Amino acid sequence: MSRKAVTETAVAGKTGLHVSSEPGARHRLGGGLWWGGLCCGGLIVLAPGSAILLLGMLLPLVLVAAIPDRHAGPKVVQASLLFGLAASVHGLRALWQDEATPALALAMLRQPQTLFTAWIAIAGGWLMSECAGLVLRLSVDFAAASQRRSLMQEIRAIEEEWGPMPASAPLPPLR
Repeated sequence: MSRKAVTETAVAGKTGLHVSSEPGARHRLGGGLWWGGLCCGGLIVLAPGSAILLLGMLLPLVLVAAIPDRHAGPKVVQASLLFGLAASVHGLRALWQDEATPALALAMLRQPQTLFTAWIAIAGGWLMSECAGLVLRLSVDFAAASQRRSLMQEIRAIEEEWGPMPASAPLPPLR
């Protein structure tokens, strides 16, 4: 496969491989994913109780990651992860104050308050990131409409002073 075909395939999103057509460019095979897997494996080996508790508390992230979103991409998952990790701190701290065994982690996961606090925080992170894009689009539309109104007022003021514009450049009606 030629370099150009690999680049087009990578740009189309069919593989995690990013190949640049520039000579001497470094090839990247998802280094962040590799480090994430390494950290998760280390957590499972060194602190299995904490890994079990985090897995249960952050389980809805699988659902958030499964929802396709072309515009936001991984930013929605990152926001949800941030909110979920922030809500998981109290549960992890309570686990670490005791023995931090897997049995205690499973017992903590059976408590609805511990579990649903993190799940609701993940849902809040998802909702916040989805609503942020909507609010941004609405504010940009509002600013554009406001600017259009002010420009139309200026045009009317100039027409009053200088006379009407020639018929070759009709203005759209003001909404």
